Amino acid sequence: MSLWLQVFCCKGWRLKRNHYKKALEEGSYQVSYIILEDSLQEKKDIIKKDWDNESSILIDLLNKIQKKEISMTGEYFTINSFCKSIPSKSRKEIEAYTTYLSGERMRLLELSFIFMTSSNDFIEVCPKEIMKSIDNYKFINPETGDEVPNFMDRTFMVFKPSEELLAAIK
Repeated sequence: MSLWLQVFCCKGWRLKRNHYKKALEEGSYQVSYIILEDSLQEKKDIIKKDWDNESSILIDLLNKIQKKEISMTGEYFTINSFCKSIPSKSRKEIEAYTTYLSGERMRLLELSFIFMTSSNDFIEVCPKEIMKSIDNYKFINPETGDEVPNFMDRTFMVFKPSEELLAAIK
């Protein structure tokens, strides 16, 4: 992850990263905001290197997200929405893509889980809590404190877009 300043002159032109220090010293430019992630294009370049032949599928997936061609359920993407967007790939392949996009290297998606209560409300549950519940064969409803039998039948894997990805969505 790179930390860099995005610097604009008064006309709104963006300077290249290497030139921001000199521009700030001259005082003719102002800092507009700080970006804590690599640009989306840089991420796509990394995908091309990491995935070689299958990179076009991942890049197509990101482009579909950017163009809002993949439906969201509230603030989340589901595996099913990704599967519908790339019908030629299996669910396991889609899970591999989303795992990669939510991993340390990309951080474009944030893995989470939602638990559907008996009243059909949804509660977001962090992945650590779900993994702990799977290991212990026991899940406690965060709202009621009651143990939930067959909790995996009412728990769904979802993905939140990162701030960087949200900013890129048109």
